[in-house]
Amino acid sequence: MQSKGMADHIAWAVFIVSLVAMGVISYPLIWGKDRGEGERLEEGKMEKQKEQKEQNKQNEQDKQNKQDNQNEQKEDRREALYRRLGEFTDTVLFEYRYRDGSILFTPNASNQMETSVLKSALEKYVKCPPLQGESRCFEFRMKADTEDYRWCICHIRAEYDGGKESVDKYAEAERPVCLIGKLDDISKQKEREEQLLFQSTRDGLTGIYNKTAFEYMMEETLKRGSRGSLYMIDIDNFKDVNDQYGHPAGDRILVKTGELLREIFRDSDLIGRVGGDEFVVYSESGDTKMKALRLLNGTADFSKEGELRISVSIGIASSTGNPDEEYQELFSRADQAMYRAKQEGKNRIAWYEE
Repeated sequence: MQSKGMADHIAWAVFIVSLVAMGVISYPLIWGKDRGEGERLEEGKMEKQKEQKEQNKQNEQDKQNKQDNQNEQKEDRREALYRRLGEFTDTVLFEYRYRDGSILFTPNASNQMETSVLKSALEKYVKCPPLQGESRCFEFRMKADTEDYRWCICHIRAEYDGGKESVDKYAEAERPVCLIGKLDDISKQKEREEQLLFQSTRDGLTGIYNKTAFEYMMEETLKRGSRGSLYMIDIDNFKDVNDQYGHPAGDRILVKTGELLREIFRDSDLIGRVGGDEFVVYSESGDTKMKALRLLNGTADFSKEGELRISVSIGIASSTGNPDEEYQELFSRADQAMYRAKQEGKNRIAWYEE
């Protein structure tokens, strides 16, 4: 009987151990005397897990802080490099960051132009960056705080591979991480180009259009169907001025004639010198006769020591308003009218007649 009871206890013990092994029940729930110790073990385990989580969190924070410090150091080195580069060149270097829209310039930017003005000028260009591996060059004019306009030339290229920084929405969308570029102030170069352009289109003595420039301007004007009058003006007896008083005196007459033409005609009218003593004017205004009379009266005052009176013969022809009209045809008609004025006694006006 006693053996049977022992066997039952053993069977129950085996059954309980199996349940514990399978995790159905825990050890402290079975052995009452060890319940407090089991709870302490469980609490210790939870505490260790909590400490591990805190440690992991701290490790992540330390890692992030380290990364931030590295980024700051990298940024400091980059800015220091920009500062050093700015000390050795007049070229302004810059970096535009798409992440936050900021622009980093070399310090020499403030020496040549206001940074705020530069940022404003660049914004519309960085919205359409070049493709990877390509570069772009463009010129633009901006107004500085001094009210002066400055011309700049800009070279830019896009950086699509920014290392860890490129793993973001911009890189995923195949957009650049940043633009790097350089800016050069070409205001003096532009000023020189404008001077050369002016000199190439102007008569060196009088400052009005030369023959080539006047012909080009007239061709472009007639192409748009302009209606106006072409004045062909020839100084009478100009050879006598050169022969009797010398070429310096003749040059003064030419200069005065150019000044008189600018005084009589509008800024929008075309005025040119097409020969030694031949001038042409094209005007779209309707007061043709009045202007021609003013020109006759004005040149009558040109004289040298009262011994030689200066006059002009004027031939006038009207454009047809046909966009296909050729300038040389209009010029020929005005030239014919001018020669008729000379034949009729000089110092007069003649209109072209069919």
